[in-house]
Amino acid sequence: MHVQNMEQTLSDNEKVKTINQIPDSIKNKTKEIQDEFNNTSNSALILTGKQAVKNLKDNK
Repeated sequence: MHVQNMEQTLSDNEKVKTINQIPDSIKNKTKEIQDEFNNTSNSALILTGKQAVKNLKDNK
């Protein structure tokens, strides 16, 4: 019985370790998404905006 308790404790400790790593994983993924967004070419955004303005002008 004692060995089973030790094994259960080790298993529980691994689960706690995994749960404790979740916030780090979320932070890392959040940073990755922010970096990807920040690396979006400004020229692509500007071209999209210019095209939208052109479309509005052409529709008048």
